[in-house]
Amino acid sequence: QNVVEIQDQALATVFTAEFEEMWGSSADTPASGTSRFGARKRDDTPHRVNVAGTLVDVHFSPSDRTTDYLRRTIASAGRSAYFCILTFTRDDLADVFIGLVRAGKTVRGVFDNDTDQGTEYPALRAAGADVLLKKNISGLLHHKYLIVDADAPDASTSAVVVTGSHNWSNAAEFWNNENTVGIHSANIARQYIQEWYKRYRDAGGTAAVVLGTGSIETAVMPVTWAVFPNPVSAGGVITLRYDVGCRGEAELAVCDLLGRTVVGPVSGMREPGVYEANIGLGGLPAGMYMCRVTTSSGGRRFVPFVVR
Repeated sequence: QNVVEIQDQALATVFTAEFEEMWGSSADTPASGTSRFGARKRDDTPHRVNVAGTLVDVHFSPSDRTTDYLRRTIASAGRSAYFCILTFTRDDLADVFIGLVRAGKTVRGVFDNDTDQGTEYPALRAAGADVLLKKNISGLLHHKYLIVDADAPDASTSAVVVTGSHNWSNAAEFWNNENTVGIHSANIARQYIQEWYKRYRDAGGTAAVVLGTGSIETAVMPVTWAVFPNPVSAGGVITLRYDVGCRGEAELAVCDLLGRTVVGPVSGMREPGVYEANIGLGGLPAGMYMCRVTTSSGGRRFVPFVVR
């Protein structure tokens, strides 16, 4: 699985409306007579919201033609499309990936298996896509995400991450109640590609994967506001890259998802610029955490990472 936390009232309102359609009411008690699931659901929620300047696409299945949205997003790739997927059986989506390969663009992916009826794994392999089967994973590779143009020079305008519960299958498109979000953010795309790269290497992938100005293999941080490596092994050390806009005190700390400080804080004066800080994680248990950067000017940013 993968998690992305989006704190936005408009997006929450969209998801609430979808929930209430299935719940059948906005009250505490469900109303079975008016609830709608599966093919009875309606395409009646907005499909794009603006979260503090970041565009987020929203689609629910089976009402919102999510496969059409996936097809358009894959086809938008100007440079590359990377993915991890549990179930991929849709010919129309495979055809778009194959079209990218034939156009000289990079397609790389990791499948959970090649045994699902109608799997597109052999078709993509035969077309020259760099797709692999999971290895060194106990249980399912339960990811369902697509990363477009994270390594493009113009990633700030073209990069997008699509994730959610929707498998690339007929069941997800026509029957299952699923949700999908597409986040138009180079920063998020580059965080996701670090996770993807680990899955790719574990599966036997050998290609160099470029992130902005450098590659993961040489540990060049691609952008400001990033954590490397991500995920990180328990007891390891992370490097936080962060940007200070004006002179002042900067405080660094690691906190859990409830906002409780678990490492640090440490602070010091900083001139405007980009900095890197190595942070030892000590005995933190496996889980999701955030690096918190607080500046004396009142700014506060959180950069998520995973300990495993």
